[in-house]
Amino acid sequence: MISHGFLGRTVEPMSKAQTTGRRTLLSNLLRDYRLEHRLKQTDLQKRLGCGPGYISKVETGLIGTPESEFLRALSRETGKTVDELVGLSQQAEESSEVDQLIPRLPVARHEFKLAFGHSLWGAPLFHAAHEGRIPEFAVTSSARSKSSGVDFSQPVWIEADRIVQSPGPGISELAALSSVDVLTLLRRGEADVGALPGNIVPEDFIRIGTIVDSAAGCTFVCRNETFKKCQGNIPPRQNKKSRDTFASGSEVVSLQTAGLRAVIKSENDAGKKVRIGLEENTIAHEFLRDICERERSQRLNLNDIKWNLRTSELATKPFTVLKRECASEHPSSDLIGVIVWEPHATWMTSVEETESKQELRKVPIHFTPNELGRPHHLSYELVMRRNRIGRMNPKEKELRAAISKLLYELWDSANRLNKLRKWSADYNTIEQLARYYRFTGSGDIVDDETIERTLNAVGSILYSVRWDVQGLSSLF
Repeated sequence: MISHGFLGRTVEPMSKAQTTGRRTLLSNLLRDYRLEHRLKQTDLQKRLGCGPGYISKVETGLIGTPESEFLRALSRETGKTVDELVGLSQQAEESSEVDQLIPRLPVARHEFKLAFGHSLWGAPLFHAAHEGRIPEFAVTSSARSKSSGVDFSQPVWIEADRIVQSPGPGISELAALSSVDVLTLLRRGEADVGALPGNIVPEDFIRIGTIVDSAAGCTFVCRNETFKKCQGNIPPRQNKKSRDTFASGSEVVSLQTAGLRAVIKSENDAGKKVRIGLEENTIAHEFLRDICERERSQRLNLNDIKWNLRTSELATKPFTVLKRECASEHPSSDLIGVIVWEPHATWMTSVEETESKQELRKVPIHFTPNELGRPHHLSYELVMRRNRIGRMNPKEKELRAAISKLLYELWDSANRLNKLRKWSADYNTIEQLARYYRFTGSGDIVDDETIERTLNAVGSILYSVRWDVQGLSSLF
Protein backbone atom coordinates (compact mmCIF):
# COMPACT_ATOMS: atom_id res chain seq x y z
CA MET A 1 0.00 0.00 0.00
CA ILE A 2 1.28 3.48 -0.87
CA SER A 3 0.91 6.37 1.59
CA HIS A 4 1.46 10.13 1.60
CA GLY A 5 4.47 11.29 3.54
CA PHE A 6 6.26 14.28 4.99
CA LEU A 7 5.68 16.83 2.23
CA GLY A 8 2.56 15.28 0.74
CA ARG A 9 4.46 13.29 -1.90
CA THR A 10 4.07 9.54 -2.43
CA VAL A 11 6.36 7.40 -0.29
CA GLU A 12 6.76 3.70 0.45
CA PRO A 13 4.91 2.30 3.45
CA MET A 14 6.62 2.37 6.83
CA SER A 15 8.16 -0.69 8.39
CA LYS A 16 6.26 -2.77 10.93
CA ALA A 17 8.17 -1.10 13.77
CA GLN A 18 6.97 2.28 12.59
CA THR A 19 3.26 1.47 12.53
CA THR A 20 2.74 -0.01 15.98
CA GLY A 21 1.67 3.23 17.65
CA ARG A 22 4.46 2.90 20.26
CA ARG A 23 5.79 6.18 21.64
CA THR A 24 9.55 6.73 21.54
CA LEU A 25 12.00 9.11 23.19
CA LEU A 26 11.80 11.18 20.00
CA SER A 27 8.02 11.42 20.53
CA ASN A 28 8.67 12.80 24.01
CA LEU A 29 11.37 15.21 22.80
CA LEU A 30 9.12 16.66 20.10
CA ARG A 31 6.15 17.12 22.44
CA ASP A 32 8.25 18.55 25.29
CA TYR A 33 9.97 21.01 22.94
CA ARG A 34 6.63 22.18 21.53
CA LEU A 35 5.04 22.66 24.95
CA GLU A 36 8.15 24.38 26.36
CA HIS A 37 8.02 26.94 23.55
CA ARG A 38 4.20 27.21 23.80
CA LEU A 39 3.70 26.06 20.21
CA LYS A 40 0.60 24.42 18.79
CA GLN A 41 1.11 21.42 16.56
CA THR A 42 0.09 23.56 13.59
CA ASP A 43 2.70 26.18 14.54
CA LEU A 44 5.50 23.62 14.66
CA GLN A 45 4.18 22.08 11.47
CA LYS A 46 4.74 25.41 9.68
CA ARG A 47 8.22 25.83 11.16
CA LEU A 48 9.33 22.38 10.05
CA GLY A 49 7.51 22.49 6.71
CA CYS A 50 5.70 19.18 7.15
CA GLY A 51 2.24 18.11 6.08
CA PRO A 52 -0.99 18.22 8.15
CA GLY A 53 -1.08 15.69 10.99
CA TYR A 54 2.59 14.72 10.70
CA ILE A 55 3.54 16.26 14.07
CA SER A 56 0.67 14.44 15.79
CA LYS A 57 1.70 11.09 14.29
CA VAL A 58 5.30 11.48 15.43
CA GLU A 59 4.24 12.54 18.94
CA THR A 60 1.85 9.59 19.33
CA GLY A 61 4.28 7.09 17.82
CA LEU A 62 2.25 6.32 14.70
CA ILE A 63 5.42 7.33 12.85
CA GLY A 64 8.46 5.71 14.46
CA THR A 65 11.47 7.04 12.56
CA PRO A 66 10.46 10.12 10.55
CA GLU A 67 11.80 10.92 7.09
CA SER A 68 15.21 12.49 6.67
CA GLU A 69 13.86 15.91 5.64
CA PHE A 70 11.81 16.10 8.81
CA LEU A 71 14.79 15.06 10.93
CA ARG A 72 17.04 17.70 9.34
CA ALA A 73 14.42 20.41 9.95
CA LEU A 74 13.94 19.23 13.56
CA SER A 75 17.73 19.19 14.03
CA ARG A 76 17.93 22.86 13.04
CA GLU A 77 15.02 23.69 15.37
CA THR A 78 16.25 21.84 18.49
CA GLY A 79 20.04 21.96 18.07
CA LYS A 80 20.41 18.18 18.20
CA THR A 81 22.18 16.25 15.45
CA VAL A 82 20.27 14.05 13.02
CA ASP A 83 22.09 10.99 14.39
CA GLU A 84 20.95 11.86 17.92
CA LEU A 85 17.36 12.20 16.73
CA VAL A 86 17.51 8.86 14.88
CA GLY A 87 18.84 7.24 18.04
CA LEU A 88 15.97 8.65 20.10
CA SER A 89 13.46 7.39 17.53
CA GLN A 90 14.72 3.84 18.05
CA GLN A 91 14.32 3.89 21.84
CA ALA A 92 10.93 3.14 23.33
CA GLU A 93 9.40 5.44 25.93
CA GLU A 94 9.90 4.43 29.57
CA SER A 95 8.14 1.10 30.15
CA SER A 96 5.79 2.58 32.78
CA GLU A 97 4.48 5.08 30.23
CA VAL A 98 4.49 3.07 27.01
CA ASP A 99 1.12 2.85 25.30
CA GLN A 100 -0.32 -0.61 24.83
CA LEU A 101 1.04 -2.21 21.67
CA ILE A 102 -1.73 -2.75 19.15
CA PRO A 103 -1.05 -5.30 16.40
CA ARG A 104 -1.88 -4.50 12.83
CA LEU A 105 -5.23 -5.92 11.82
CA PRO A 106 -5.86 -7.92 8.65
CA VAL A 107 -8.59 -5.61 7.40
CA ALA A 108 -8.71 -3.12 4.55
CA ARG A 109 -9.04 0.61 5.14
CA HIS A 110 -12.66 1.60 5.86
CA GLU A 111 -13.94 -1.94 5.38
CA PHE A 112 -16.70 -1.29 7.92
CA LYS A 113 -18.99 1.61 8.77
CA LEU A 114 -19.94 3.24 12.08
CA ALA A 115 -22.77 5.75 12.57
CA PHE A 116 -23.67 7.76 15.67
CA GLY A 117 -26.37 10.32 16.40
CA HIS A 118 -25.03 13.85 16.21
CA SER A 119 -26.87 14.65 19.42
CA LEU A 120 -24.49 12.29 21.20
CA TRP A 121 -21.54 14.49 22.07
CA GLY A 122 -19.47 11.91 20.22
CA ALA A 123 -16.08 13.32 21.22
CA PRO A 124 -14.23 9.98 21.62
CA LEU A 125 -15.69 8.77 18.31
CA PHE A 126 -14.88 11.97 16.44
CA HIS A 127 -11.44 12.28 18.04
CA ALA A 128 -10.35 8.74 17.14
CA ALA A 129 -11.70 9.02 13.58
CA HIS A 130 -10.16 12.44 12.94
CA GLU A 131 -6.73 11.27 14.08
CA GLY A 132 -6.93 8.26 11.76
CA ARG A 133 -6.68 5.73 14.60
CA ILE A 134 -9.66 3.60 13.49
CA PRO A 135 -9.04 3.30 9.73
CA GLU A 136 -11.01 0.05 9.72
CA PHE A 137 -14.20 2.11 10.15
CA ALA A 138 -15.68 4.91 8.10
CA VAL A 139 -17.44 7.11 10.69
CA THR A 140 -20.39 9.47 10.21
CA SER A 141 -22.89 11.48 12.25
CA SER A 142 -24.54 13.46 9.43
CA ALA A 143 -25.83 13.06 5.88
CA ARG A 144 -27.06 15.14 2.96
CA SER A 145 -30.62 16.33 3.31
CA LYS A 146 -33.46 16.60 0.83
CA SER A 147 -37.00 17.91 0.99
CA SER A 148 -38.34 14.55 2.23
CA GLY A 149 -35.73 14.22 5.00
CA VAL A 150 -32.32 12.61 5.46
CA ASP A 151 -30.70 11.15 2.35
CA PHE A 152 -29.18 7.98 3.79
CA SER A 153 -27.40 7.26 0.51
CA GLN A 154 -25.14 10.30 1.03
CA PRO A 155 -23.52 10.14 4.49
CA VAL A 156 -20.82 12.69 5.34
CA TRP A 157 -17.76 10.81 6.56
CA ILE A 158 -15.27 12.08 9.13
CA GLU A 159 -11.84 12.17 7.51
CA ALA A 160 -8.45 11.80 9.13
CA ASP A 161 -6.63 15.15 9.54
CA ARG A 162 -9.51 17.10 7.99
CA ILE A 163 -12.39 18.67 9.91
CA VAL A 164 -15.63 17.53 8.33
CA GLN A 165 -18.35 20.10 7.70
CA SER A 166 -20.89 19.88 10.49
CA PRO A 167 -24.63 20.76 10.47
CA GLY A 168 -25.27 24.25 11.76
CA PRO A 169 -26.52 27.71 10.77
CA GLY A 170 -26.47 28.23 7.02
CA ILE A 171 -25.79 24.54 6.24
CA SER A 172 -29.25 23.54 5.06
CA GLU A 173 -27.90 20.83 2.75
CA LEU A 174 -26.74 18.76 5.74
CA ALA A 175 -28.85 16.88 8.29
CA ALA A 176 -27.60 15.55 11.61
CA LEU A 177 -28.35 11.87 12.16
CA SER A 178 -30.76 11.11 14.97
CA SER A 179 -30.71 7.90 17.00
CA VAL A 180 -33.61 6.59 14.92
CA ASP A 181 -31.64 7.34 11.75
CA VAL A 182 -28.73 5.27 13.09
CA LEU A 183 -31.08 2.32 13.72
CA THR A 184 -32.38 2.68 10.17
CA LEU A 185 -28.86 2.52 8.72
CA LEU A 186 -28.02 -0.54 10.83
CA ARG A 187 -31.20 -2.38 9.81
CA ARG A 188 -30.61 -1.58 6.13
CA GLY A 189 -27.10 -2.98 6.38
CA GLU A 190 -25.64 0.42 5.46
CA ALA A 191 -23.74 0.59 8.79
CA ASP A 192 -22.07 -2.20 10.75
CA VAL A 193 -21.82 -0.56 14.18
CA GLY A 194 -23.91 2.23 15.73
CA ALA A 195 -23.84 4.32 18.92
CA LEU A 196 -27.22 4.76 20.62
CA PRO A 197 -28.55 5.91 23.99
CA GLY A 198 -28.71 2.85 26.22
CA ASN A 199 -32.44 3.14 26.86
CA ILE A 200 -33.50 2.54 23.23
CA VAL A 201 -31.44 -0.50 22.14
CA PRO A 202 -33.86 -2.98 20.46
CA GLU A 203 -33.83 -6.70 21.26
CA ASP A 204 -32.44 -7.71 17.88
CA PHE A 205 -29.18 -5.85 18.64
CA ILE A 206 -26.27 -6.80 20.86
CA ARG A 207 -24.22 -4.35 22.92
CA ILE A 208 -20.50 -4.61 22.20
CA GLY A 209 -19.31 -1.64 24.26
CA THR A 210 -20.45 1.34 26.29
CA ILE A 211 -19.48 5.01 26.34
CA VAL A 212 -20.35 6.40 29.77
CA ASP A 213 -20.90 10.15 29.80
CA SER A 214 -20.99 12.36 32.88
CA ALA A 215 -23.85 14.34 31.26
CA ALA A 216 -22.12 17.68 31.75
CA GLY A 217 -22.29 20.19 28.91
CA CYS A 218 -26.08 20.20 28.58
CA THR A 219 -27.81 23.58 28.39
CA PHE A 220 -31.28 25.05 28.83
CA VAL A 221 -31.84 27.76 26.20
CA CYS A 222 -34.56 30.32 26.90
CA ARG A 223 -35.64 33.95 26.62
CA ASN A 224 -34.79 36.65 29.18
CA GLU A 225 -38.11 36.41 31.03
CA THR A 226 -37.65 32.67 31.68
CA PHE A 227 -33.98 33.19 32.46
CA LYS A 228 -34.90 35.59 35.27
CA LYS A 229 -37.42 33.14 36.75
CA CYS A 230 -34.61 30.63 37.20
CA GLN A 231 -32.75 33.03 39.51
CA GLY A 232 -34.53 31.91 42.67
CA ASN A 233 -33.87 28.24 41.93
CA ILE A 234 -30.08 28.14 42.14
CA PRO A 235 -29.07 25.25 44.46
CA PRO A 236 -28.39 26.56 48.01
CA ARG A 237 -24.89 25.13 48.01
CA GLN A 238 -23.79 27.43 45.19
CA ASN A 239 -21.84 30.33 46.58
CA LYS A 240 -22.75 34.01 46.68
CA LYS A 241 -20.51 34.80 43.74
CA SER A 242 -22.61 32.50 41.55
CA ARG A 243 -25.79 34.32 42.61
CA ASP A 244 -24.25 37.73 42.01
CA THR A 245 -23.09 36.65 38.56
CA PHE A 246 -26.55 35.39 37.71
CA ALA A 247 -28.29 38.49 39.06
CA SER A 248 -26.03 40.78 37.03
CA GLY A 249 -27.33 39.25 33.81
CA SER A 250 -24.54 36.79 33.01
CA GLU A 251 -25.15 33.08 32.67
CA VAL A 252 -25.59 31.08 35.85
CA VAL A 253 -22.95 28.55 36.89
CA SER A 254 -25.50 25.71 36.84
CA LEU A 255 -29.20 24.99 37.32
CA GLN A 256 -30.30 21.59 38.56
CA THR A 257 -33.25 19.69 37.16
CA ALA A 258 -35.14 20.25 40.43
CA GLY A 259 -34.79 24.00 39.92
CA LEU A 260 -36.09 23.86 36.36
CA ARG A 261 -38.96 21.71 37.56
CA ALA A 262 -39.94 24.46 40.00
CA VAL A 263 -40.00 26.98 37.13
CA ILE A 264 -42.24 24.72 35.02
CA LYS A 265 -44.59 24.05 37.91
CA SER A 266 -44.93 27.72 38.79
CA GLU A 267 -45.83 28.51 35.18
CA ASN A 268 -48.42 25.75 35.10
CA ASP A 269 -49.88 26.91 38.42
CA ALA A 270 -50.31 30.35 36.86
CA GLY A 271 -52.56 28.81 34.19
CA LYS A 272 -49.99 28.37 31.38
CA LYS A 273 -49.37 25.15 29.49
CA VAL A 274 -45.62 25.25 29.04
CA ARG A 275 -43.47 22.93 26.97
CA ILE A 276 -39.75 22.20 26.68
CA GLY A 277 -38.23 21.41 23.30
CA LEU A 278 -35.84 18.49 22.87
CA GLU A 279 -34.68 15.85 20.43
CA GLU A 280 -36.24 12.44 21.05
CA ASN A 281 -34.05 9.58 22.33
CA THR A 282 -31.21 11.81 23.46
CA ILE A 283 -29.72 12.99 26.72
CA ALA A 284 -32.12 15.98 26.60
CA HIS A 285 -35.02 13.53 26.88
CA GLU A 286 -33.41 12.04 30.01
CA PHE A 287 -33.08 15.50 31.55
CA LEU A 288 -36.78 16.20 31.01
CA ARG A 289 -37.73 12.75 32.34
CA ASP A 290 -35.76 13.53 35.51
CA ILE A 291 -37.58 16.86 35.83
CA CYS A 292 -41.01 15.23 35.49
CA GLU A 293 -40.31 12.33 37.88
CA ARG A 294 -38.52 14.39 40.52
CA GLU A 295 -41.35 14.37 43.12
CA ARG A 296 -43.50 11.26 43.32
CA SER A 297 -46.42 13.04 44.92
CA GLN A 298 -46.65 15.76 42.28
CA ARG A 299 -45.21 14.28 39.12
CA LEU A 300 -45.49 16.13 35.85
CA ASN A 301 -46.69 14.26 32.77
CA LEU A 302 -43.74 13.91 30.39
CA ASN A 303 -45.93 13.90 27.28
CA ASP A 304 -47.62 17.13 28.42
CA ILE A 305 -44.27 18.89 28.79
CA LYS A 306 -42.07 17.76 25.90
CA TRP A 307 -42.05 18.93 22.29
CA ASN A 308 -40.01 16.83 19.88
CA LEU A 309 -37.83 18.36 17.17
CA ARG A 310 -34.73 17.51 15.14
CA THR A 311 -31.16 18.73 15.45
CA SER A 312 -31.44 20.33 12.02
CA GLU A 313 -34.25 22.54 13.35
CA LEU A 314 -32.08 23.65 16.24
CA ALA A 315 -29.39 24.60 13.75
CA THR A 316 -31.48 26.66 11.36
CA LYS A 317 -34.67 28.01 12.99
CA PRO A 318 -34.95 31.06 15.27
CA PHE A 319 -36.57 30.47 18.65
CA THR A 320 -39.44 32.73 17.56
CA VAL A 321 -40.27 30.30 14.74
CA LEU A 322 -39.99 27.29 17.05
CA LYS A 323 -42.49 28.90 19.47
CA ARG A 324 -44.99 29.38 16.65
CA GLU A 325 -44.60 25.82 15.40
CA CYS A 326 -44.98 24.42 18.92
CA ALA A 327 -48.18 26.44 19.48
CA SER A 328 -49.52 25.25 16.12
CA GLU A 329 -48.88 21.60 16.98
CA HIS A 330 -50.06 21.97 20.58
CA PRO A 331 -52.68 24.74 20.79
CA SER A 332 -52.55 26.95 23.89
CA SER A 333 -49.03 25.69 24.69
CA ASP A 334 -46.07 28.01 25.20
CA LEU A 335 -42.52 26.89 24.37
CA ILE A 336 -40.39 28.37 27.17
CA GLY A 337 -37.06 26.75 26.34
CA VAL A 338 -35.08 23.95 24.75
CA ILE A 339 -32.67 21.46 26.36
CA VAL A 340 -29.68 20.83 24.10
CA TRP A 341 -25.95 20.12 23.99
CA GLU A 342 -23.71 23.15 24.08
CA PRO A 343 -22.90 23.06 20.31
CA HIS A 344 -26.61 23.16 19.49
CA ALA A 345 -27.13 25.95 22.03
CA THR A 346 -24.43 27.96 20.27
CA TRP A 347 -26.19 27.46 16.95
CA MET A 348 -29.57 28.48 18.40
CA THR A 349 -28.29 31.72 19.91
CA SER A 350 -26.46 32.54 16.68
CA VAL A 351 -29.57 32.03 14.53
CA GLU A 352 -31.84 33.96 16.91
CA GLU A 353 -29.58 37.01 17.10
CA THR A 354 -29.06 37.04 13.33
CA GLU A 355 -32.64 36.55 12.17
CA SER A 356 -34.87 37.72 15.01
CA LYS A 357 -32.60 40.34 16.62
CA GLN A 358 -33.46 38.89 20.04
CA GLU A 359 -31.08 37.47 22.57
CA LEU A 360 -31.36 33.96 23.94
CA ARG A 361 -29.89 32.94 27.28
CA LYS A 362 -27.98 29.72 27.95
CA VAL A 363 -28.24 28.11 31.38
CA PRO A 364 -25.97 25.09 32.09
CA ILE A 365 -28.18 22.37 33.55
CA HIS A 366 -27.16 19.43 35.74
CA PHE A 367 -29.08 16.44 37.04
CA THR A 368 -30.19 16.79 40.64
CA PRO A 369 -28.40 14.07 42.66
CA ASN A 370 -30.64 11.15 43.59
CA GLU A 371 -31.72 10.13 47.08
CA LEU A 372 -28.29 8.65 47.76
CA GLY A 373 -26.55 11.84 46.68
CA ARG A 374 -25.17 10.28 43.51
CA PRO A 375 -25.06 12.23 40.25
CA HIS A 376 -26.50 10.74 37.07
CA HIS A 377 -24.34 9.26 34.35
CA LEU A 378 -25.71 8.25 30.97
CA SER A 379 -24.55 5.43 28.75
CA TYR A 380 -24.39 5.26 24.98
CA GLU A 381 -24.17 1.73 23.69
CA LEU A 382 -22.07 0.59 20.76
CA VAL A 383 -24.37 -1.92 19.07
CA MET A 384 -24.64 -4.18 16.06
CA ARG A 385 -27.25 -6.53 14.63
CA ARG A 386 -27.16 -10.04 16.07
CA ASN A 387 -27.13 -11.54 12.59
CA ARG A 388 -23.77 -9.86 11.84
CA ILE A 389 -22.01 -12.43 14.04
CA GLY A 390 -22.00 -16.00 12.76
CA ARG A 391 -20.65 -18.27 10.09
CA MET A 392 -22.92 -16.76 7.45
CA ASN A 393 -20.87 -13.54 7.55
CA PRO A 394 -17.73 -14.08 5.40
CA LYS A 395 -16.03 -11.11 7.14
CA GLU A 396 -16.79 -12.23 10.68
CA LYS A 397 -13.13 -12.69 11.67
CA GLU A 398 -12.14 -9.26 10.34
CA LEU A 399 -15.14 -7.62 12.01
CA ARG A 400 -14.24 -9.11 15.40
CA ALA A 401 -10.67 -7.82 15.10
CA ALA A 402 -11.83 -4.36 13.99
CA ILE A 403 -14.25 -4.06 16.92
CA SER A 404 -11.52 -5.01 19.39
CA LYS A 405 -9.28 -2.26 17.96
CA LEU A 406 -12.20 0.22 17.95
CA LEU A 407 -12.91 -0.29 21.64
CA TYR A 408 -9.28 0.20 22.60
CA GLU A 409 -8.97 3.43 20.59
CA LEU A 410 -12.20 4.84 22.05
CA TRP A 411 -10.96 4.01 25.55
CA ASP A 412 -7.69 5.79 24.80
CA SER A 413 -9.51 8.85 23.34
CA ALA A 414 -11.77 9.07 26.39
CA ASN A 415 -8.75 9.07 28.71
CA ARG A 416 -7.07 11.88 26.77
CA LEU A 417 -10.24 13.95 26.50
CA ASN A 418 -10.73 13.68 30.26
CA LYS A 419 -7.45 15.54 30.68
CA LEU A 420 -8.73 18.65 28.89
CA ARG A 421 -8.21 21.48 31.34
CA LYS A 422 -7.57 25.14 30.81
CA TRP A 423 -3.82 25.00 31.49
CA SER A 424 -3.02 21.48 30.32
CA ALA A 425 -5.10 21.08 27.16
CA ASP A 426 -3.56 19.95 23.89
CA TYR A 427 -4.38 22.88 21.63
CA ASN A 428 -4.44 20.72 18.53
CA THR A 429 -7.26 18.70 20.14
CA ILE A 430 -9.07 21.90 21.15
CA GLU A 431 -8.86 23.22 17.57
CA GLN A 432 -10.28 19.95 16.25
CA LEU A 433 -13.25 20.03 18.62
CA ALA A 434 -13.85 23.77 18.12
CA ARG A 435 -14.12 23.35 14.35
CA TYR A 436 -16.12 20.14 14.47
CA TYR A 437 -18.72 21.62 16.82
CA ARG A 438 -18.61 24.97 15.01
CA PHE A 439 -17.57 27.12 17.95
CA THR A 440 -15.36 29.17 15.64
CA GLY A 441 -18.06 31.49 14.30
CA SER A 442 -17.22 33.43 11.16
CA GLY A 443 -13.92 32.93 9.39
CA ASP A 444 -13.17 29.56 11.02
CA ILE A 445 -10.66 31.29 13.32
CA VAL A 446 -9.69 29.54 16.54
CA ASP A 447 -8.86 32.48 18.80
CA ASP A 448 -8.61 32.72 22.60
CA GLU A 449 -12.36 33.27 22.91
CA THR A 450 -13.05 30.15 20.83
CA ILE A 451 -10.65 28.09 22.92
CA GLU A 452 -12.30 29.34 26.12
CA ARG A 453 -15.77 28.48 24.81
CA THR A 454 -14.68 24.99 23.74
CA LEU A 455 -13.01 24.24 27.06
CA ASN A 456 -16.08 25.44 28.94
CA ALA A 457 -18.22 23.06 26.87
CA VAL A 458 -16.04 19.93 26.93
CA GLY A 459 -13.63 20.41 29.82
CA SER A 460 -16.10 19.32 32.49
CA ILE A 461 -17.33 16.23 30.65
CA LEU A 462 -15.88 12.94 31.85
CA TYR A 463 -16.00 9.86 29.63
CA SER A 464 -15.28 6.22 30.21
CA VAL A 465 -15.41 3.41 27.69
CA ARG A 466 -15.89 -0.23 28.64
CA TRP A 467 -16.23 -3.51 26.84
CA ASP A 468 -19.67 -5.03 27.22
CA VAL A 469 -19.83 -8.53 28.70
CA GLN A 470 -22.76 -9.57 26.52
CA GLY A 471 -21.03 -8.33 23.41
CA LEU A 472 -17.72 -9.98 24.26
CA SER A 473 -19.33 -13.36 24.92
CA SER A 474 -21.10 -13.11 21.57
CA LEU A 475 -17.99 -11.94 19.73
CA PHE A 476 -15.30 -14.07 21.32
